Amino acid sequence: MSATEDAQVDLGYIRTHLQNIEQLVRFDIAANPGSRDAVRSTLEERPGSSKLYLALAKGPLSQEDLVKATGLSQPTVSRICQHLLDSGLIGTIRDPSRPRVTLYMHSELERILGVSKIARNVAQK
Repeated sequence: MSATEDAQVDLGYIRTHLQNIEQLVRFDIAANPGSRDAVRSTLEERPGSSKLYLALAKGPLSQEDLVKATGLSQPTVSRICQHLLDSGLIGTIRDPSRPRVTLYMHSELERILGVSKIARNVAQK
């Protein structure tokens, strides 16, 4: 086998193991009863967090879009976005049409824990 073929086999092995580790982490998060409590606590910590999180259900949005969607001030949206980013509830990508603009979106925790359902419960209080 050539060095290139060996490298391809090694990369396949590494990718498989990384996927297995990621699946175990997802399972651990979903199985841990404290995960939903931690999400609820994070959303309750900063007023408006659940409202902003729910606005992201439409897809990735800029801070400007979030200000319009939530009716919150720009500084408040900025603080909430940073809070949710730090907690891992949302992620960011660059807007392909405007490279200097950051778009906010749900993180993988939405799929794993159903954070939107928790956010709706917090928003109703």
